[in-house]
Amino acid sequence: MWQLKWELEDLSFRYLEPEVYKRIAQMLDERRVERQQYIARTLATLARELEEVGVKAEITGRPKHIYSIWNKMRSKSLDFSEVYDVRAVRIIVPSVKDCYTRSARCTTCGSRSRRSSTTTSRGRRETSTSRCTPR
Repeated sequence: MWQLKWELEDLSFRYLEPEVYKRIAQMLDERRVERQQYIARTLATLARELEEVGVKAEITGRPKHIYSIWNKMRSKSLDFSEVYDVRAVRIIVPSVKDCYTRSARCTTCGSRSRRSSTTTSRGRRETSTSRCTPR
């Protein structure tokens, strides 16, 4: 259901504000498919690393959609360069102990809540946010 909502928001935004949509899309420097592939690779790496240390986790992730980025920029009066979470990963584990095990082991994320940066093909720095939450 959420996927449909995001798609409709992006599609509507693309037609209602085409110039703004194109500008944000160009600043993202990646197509949605590429952002989804990045998330998929990250989830696979996390799953493998957590399995190696015996931590059972529910891992989800998503790239932020263009409309939600614009909405955040508008509501908080931010420039695109001030939006640091264009991707997000959520890790749900059974206990706080597992959060710290994940933090110590996973090279992908680090602490319970962390931002990691990547450089795009055009040299732009983009940030992903990950969060570990005990049930």
